[in-house]
This record gives sequence, structure tokens and C-alpha cells, in this order.
Amino acid sequence: MFDNPFRPEGWEQTDFFLDMNNNHIPDNMDFTIDFDNNGIPDSHDLFFDMDHDGIPDSHDDFIDLDHNGIHDHNDMFLDMDHDGIPDIHDSFVDLDHNGVNDGVVE
Repeated sequence: MFDNPFRPEGWEQTDFFLDMNNNHIPDNMDFTIDFDNNGIPDSHDLFFDMDHDGIPDSHDDFIDLDHNGIHDHNDMFLDMDHDGIPDIHDSFVDLDHNGVNDGVVE
């Protein structure tokens, strides 16, 4: 399994029903998690591509998860839930858009 970019070290989940792959099964109960939504469970996905640019992340020099044209490594305004508030200043990050704050980093 890969390191989850949405759950950094120190992250504590507050949304019990967080469903990042939108298959209507909460991630903590989902045995076939597919975060890049390509139909292949992440545990078997050799071409995992979170930013959907057609380049597997293991070979991608330009990863842009929020699709704003700025490499995530240099993106001071990374906004994964697309609410217009950079995640570093966002106290309510809702990646699966279910209206519940997904978690906090402590």
C-alpha cells in the first residue's frame, strides 16, 4: 500500500463516514479502496495516478492533486477540497464533500 497524501502524519479522522473513492462505503470499512478511481484496488494498482494526468505517480515529476497548475511540492495554496481556502488555513476540510469535516492534524 502507498502513503496516503490525504492523511499526513498526525492526522486524526473526524468523519466516520469518510469515503475518498466515492463508492458509498466508508473508507474504514472498505476492503477495496481505489483512491485514483481507475477500477483497480490500490493494493494491486501498479499505475496509481492520483492527479489523473495519465502518468503513474511513481514516475510523475509533476504531481498536482488540486489541479491548479502548481506542483504540489511548491503549492503554498494547496486546496484539496476545492472550497477556495488553502488547506493550511482551512479549519473545515471536506474531501468527500459530505458536509462533515474529515479530520484534523495534531
